[in-house]
Amino acid sequence: VRREWLRVLKPDGRVVLVWNTRPMTDPLQKALNDLLAEFGGGKQAALDRLQDLSRVPAFFARQTFARFELTHVQQLDRDGLTSLALSRSAMPDRGTAEGELAVQRLSRLFDEYAADGKVSVPYRTVAFIGRPASAK
Repeated sequence: VRREWLRVLKPDGRVVLVWNTRPMTDPLQKALNDLLAEFGGGKQAALDRLQDLSRVPAFFARQTFARFELTHVQQLDRDGLTSLALSRSAMPDRGTAEGELAVQRLSRLFDEYAADGKVSVPYRTVAFIGRPASAK
């Protein structure tokens, strides 16, 4: 992967790698994560592994890179929360029995965490900027 980036980058070019991560310290994100794991099974576990950023520094190897973190919150109504969760590829289709059960559980989550008709879903955006080291 690094070799391909070096091939297409201009001599002074940089790479920006960006992730929106879900902070598991937030009770709603933790509850959503548990629901996604329950209904998404192995597919969701594979997607969750993509959130592991511990190997990103190896992409830049010995080169310096910058890391930035930003937080933001998405305000969702009941339908928005349901759509957010069911939009994940690991989740069952809404029209199936399992999908309908997921919708019911999401509705209960909404009732538990909503204030003034909305839930606040926090995210952390992590960006890495730098030039990958030459593959040796």
